[in-house]
Amino acid sequence: RVWGYGEPEHDEIRGLQGSIQYILGTIEEKGPFSGITGFSSGAAMTAIITPLLEKNDGISGFPLKVNHPKLRFAICLSGFKLENMCYEAFYSPKIATPTFHTIGLSDATISPDQTKRLARQCKSPWLYQYNGGWVNRERRSQEYEIYSGSDYTQY
Repeated sequence: RVWGYGEPEHDEIRGLQGSIQYILGTIEEKGPFSGITGFSSGAAMTAIITPLLEKNDGISGFPLKVNHPKLRFAICLSGFKLENMCYEAFYSPKIATPTFHTIGLSDATISPDQTKRLARQCKSPWLYQYNGGWVNRERRSQEYEIYSGSDYTQY
């Protein structure tokens, strides 16, 4: 399912509000959930749903219509931030829920900088960097680095 149309770096995403309501409805119906995981655009949506559940009254323009506790964690695999200023309320204040982010250093679809910009919107992000991208078919060991909380300041 496509959750929106537009360029995440500058557009207002068409269909976003309806997709958020759909996901919140699913959370209400099938939950409760301890955490959520998303990949690529799903990771961007994870970073939207997570703060909505932190703020009981919703976020400007996106009223909360679900009775669900805050998540205990969120996993964002090759995620990105919606950069249009109209979405700034999703990321301010910073996302308090513990988050884990993967950064594919050779990802041609979601750049490492995009994922780092999303991670900077979180209070205590954990990051995993690897030398791959969306698809890595090579069967070799990969170098990686894991950063947490205050170690992340170098980005």
